[in-house]
Amino acid sequence: MKKYKILFVTYYWPPCGGVSVQRILHFVNYLSKAGYDCHIIIPQNPTYYQEDPELAQKVNAAITLHKVRIVDMTSLIKRTPSISNPDNVKQSSGGILKSVSKYIRSRWFIPDPKILWKRQVVKKALELQKRHNFDLLFTNGTPHSVHLAGLEIKEKTAIPWIADFRDPWTKIDYFDALITNAKARAEHLRLEQLVLQQADLVLTVSPSWANDFSKLGANKTQVITNGFDDHISRQDVKELRFTHVGSLHTDRSIITLIQALNDLETEKKKVLELAGSVSSSTLKEIQGALKGIELSYHGVVSHQSAKAIIGKASILLLPINSDPHAYGRIPAKLFEYLSAGIPILQIGQPTGDAAKILNACNAGTAVEHDAKASDIQQVIQQLLQAENTISIEQVKKYSREQKGKELITVIQGLIK
Repeated sequence: MKKYKILFVTYYWPPCGGVSVQRILHFVNYLSKAGYDCHIIIPQNPTYYQEDPELAQKVNAAITLHKVRIVDMTSLIKRTPSISNPDNVKQSSGGILKSVSKYIRSRWFIPDPKILWKRQVVKKALELQKRHNFDLLFTNGTPHSVHLAGLEIKEKTAIPWIADFRDPWTKIDYFDALITNAKARAEHLRLEQLVLQQADLVLTVSPSWANDFSKLGANKTQVITNGFDDHISRQDVKELRFTHVGSLHTDRSIITLIQALNDLETEKKKVLELAGSVSSSTLKEIQGALKGIELSYHGVVSHQSAKAIIGKASILLLPINSDPHAYGRIPAKLFEYLSAGIPILQIGQPTGDAAKILNACNAGTAVEHDAKASDIQQVIQQLLQAENTISIEQVKKYSREQKGKELITVIQGLIK
């Protein structure tokens, strides 16, 4: 099997922490270890809301890094105390400064604040292409401005190009939360269609999103879901721990779930365990709703610490955004959850792509966003009492190793 030279472009790379870096890190690592000559353009001076220095130790030494300086509006936002809390663009709170920053981001930085990086990335990529003659270009977004760099590199080199979308563009659930006008929206759509039409392959993480990209003009789409790097060991604990790992904002409400937990009859201590970014308004709402339940809030933690927290859970919580566009959302945490073999309770989108994986693995239950507390309580009792019947063979399909093999198959089929 021929081993190709590949040029990757991504904004997120260790020491960046959180979910954004996991997919590209494991892809590049797997290909590098398989003998591919992997070069990757990353920012020299990035602004990450979350850092995880432990991840830098996982980068294969054979990968060649090329750092390009970036001018990024995010650095200004992070230095402004009143808007530096990463409550994300969907939050309505934050005061006048946050509103102004959202306005500027939406109107002047299309498609995103990283657009000022594009010119330097293209310049560097063209220099590297002359020197290394890459067989393939792979852009990883968000930010979608990375794909615009890919578009220009493709136009100037004719190199085969994979545009990897971890999230949709104009179909993302918070797109309507951006302060845009008709002109700005039209520009987003125009740029999105250019990328989708010119990329040799649009790669994404869920079937529904692949279908959306096809409808928007993508010539060829492929799905490679996210995955897990190793199995999480389940720990015996005395308490009943209901655990959520990851971001939690107003569009992922767990208040009805808390009402169900409040009335859950058990002799064991009940603990709601949260790890990750939780907006201040959401945390306050949760604290006010708890009755007889201990809250264990860890804040943002390393990936390794997150896995340890998952392993101590009695039930793992998977709230899905309450938005029609979230039908195709498969939270990356789902795959870490699956690897632990612990029952999963999904809130929302019971016929969506995430629930289909949950059902195929026999790993838990999904309920509607508007489910009654009594109905959720009944599901919780069933999950606590049920024997572990998770399908190990189905779960194996979502290992990072398997995802790497799928990517190699895609690459081999794309390059002639």
